[in-house]
Amino acid sequence: MSAGSSQNDRRSDLRPGRIALAYCLFSLVWIFGSGYVVSALTSGATSTWIEVGKGAGFVLVTAGGLYIVLARRARSIRIAEKAREAADEERIRLATAVEQAAEAIVITDPAGLMVYVNPAFQHISGYERSELLGRSPNMLSGADGRPAISVWPSLIDAEVWRGTLLNVAKDGTEYEVDTVISPIRNAADEIVCYVGVERDVSHERALERELVEAGRMEAVGQLAGGIAHDFNNLLTAIAGYAGLLREEVAENPSAIADVDEILRASNSAAGLVRQLLALARRQVLDPSGIALDDLVEQLQPMLRGLLGPRMELEVHCPESVDPVFADAGQIEQVLINLTVNARDAMPRGGKLTISLANVEIGPEDERATLMKPGHYVLIAASDTGIGMDEATRARAFEPFFTTKGPGQGTGLGLATTYGIVTQSGGYLVAESEVGVGSTFSIYLPRHSGPVSARPLEAKPDPAPGGSETILLVEDEPPVRVLVAQALERLGYRVLVCADAAAALTHAESEGSLPLLVTDIRLPGQDGPSLAAQLRVRNNGMRVLYVSGYAGDAMANSGLLGPDEAFLAKPFSADELARRVRTLLDGEPAR
Repeated sequence: MSAGSSQNDRRSDLRPGRIALAYCLFSLVWIFGSGYVVSALTSGATSTWIEVGKGAGFVLVTAGGLYIVLARRARSIRIAEKAREAADEERIRLATAVEQAAEAIVITDPAGLMVYVNPAFQHISGYERSELLGRSPNMLSGADGRPAISVWPSLIDAEVWRGTLLNVAKDGTEYEVDTVISPIRNAADEIVCYVGVERDVSHERALERELVEAGRMEAVGQLAGGIAHDFNNLLTAIAGYAGLLREEVAENPSAIADVDEILRASNSAAGLVRQLLALARRQVLDPSGIALDDLVEQLQPMLRGLLGPRMELEVHCPESVDPVFADAGQIEQVLINLTVNARDAMPRGGKLTISLANVEIGPEDERATLMKPGHYVLIAASDTGIGMDEATRARAFEPFFTTKGPGQGTGLGLATTYGIVTQSGGYLVAESEVGVGSTFSIYLPRHSGPVSARPLEAKPDPAPGGSETILLVEDEPPVRVLVAQALERLGYRVLVCADAAAALTHAESEGSLPLLVTDIRLPGQDGPSLAAQLRVRNNGMRVLYVSGYAGDAMANSGLLGPDEAFLAKPFSADELARRVRTLLDGEPAR
């Protein structure tokens, strides 16, 4: 309560009694004094004192009336003062609440010029209050004219406006706000100001977009998984029969060339399926500790060949770079995809720089908004190409999105790269500027375990055959016939079954079964449960699981036993023969 209010309160409490008392005393003194004087002059006439008594009575009555009137007035003043103090306190509370509110609040005059902004508005816009007052909210509109919060003119005939608006902060950062704008009217129903309340929803919108993208990728993954299962069965048959046919026409160069074209086409189709699974993050990975500097060093000749003579490759690989835990083959594919993408972005030549570095992302690092804080190994691929505008960069990792003409690209390269990096626990960030070039930064978590050596690949010798009995269970007729034929050509005795029930019937008539080759997904009963039943009578039986479905990557989930192996479709007859022989010889399964 202010000092002025205290003084007013005191006066309103004391004035009625004091005024009435002062009036009474002064009047009585005057009456009795004048009566005494008159009485002395008239030798104590009785009439004089009668008049004095009447006057005294009148004074007392009027003094009482005066007290009542003044007391009521004082009470009215006290009530008005308390009401004013309550209103002042309410205004202080409201002002404090507005100043400390988490939501941004702005008030404009009827012309739409800002007359008040709270600290939250200053915080999200990046402007100081002095830079905002007296200006139109249009100052927060983007250079491209997209709407900002300046929608007050449209509220002249409206009561309340609600919506989400795009603003641009002082540093150029775009942010979205859920906004409610209300016109404030006076007693004459005239608009005296507008009040806007905003909540920054940029983070929520980003999460929503990520959720939509995750849902879309999940749908693509479901579709890709289904396609892979059926398509890989077809490719297994195509590639397998082509391989067998190649052996039959070994003396005919023209026929061999035709068969090789079939094999190349089937390999390309298999690669396309792998790309679909990669972008959906459902491909089968074989991760291990790898030294990226060694991997990049070994890939340099291939990458230079992909770029061609008009382009330069510069590689920076410090010896101190940490290892990562990933599938070496998939990381190679990532580097190949980025190199091809850089080559296509530099039609007139240029330079691609690949550099490795150890980086630590702290909680305060601006990159922590995109990835978890921690230690990473950075693979940065920077080109001097044509670059991308913001709209293109935002869609760079979308499946089947491409800026190339018809027939010049599938739009899967960067999408596949994004899928591989994400499935490997890493992050991929694209930065680009039109006319300057692009940089793709891959952040893979640092690995503190052992590093696997990568032996040089050598052309394998022909796979040896055998005479053992093999129980084959495969529900797809083309694959079943192909596998049986390929194994029988190598001398094996093959018991062919289309489902688990037929396999159990065959097993009852056999003394022992050294090897079971089965698809994981079978009608009625799956491959692992069939193997468990058969092992009751065949303790030493080994199992080779085959599947064309990405979700059946048992080898990656740690479900394989020491006498089991997994072979993903499509596979060649030679791959099948080697895996069978390895299992039968008792070598550790891979």
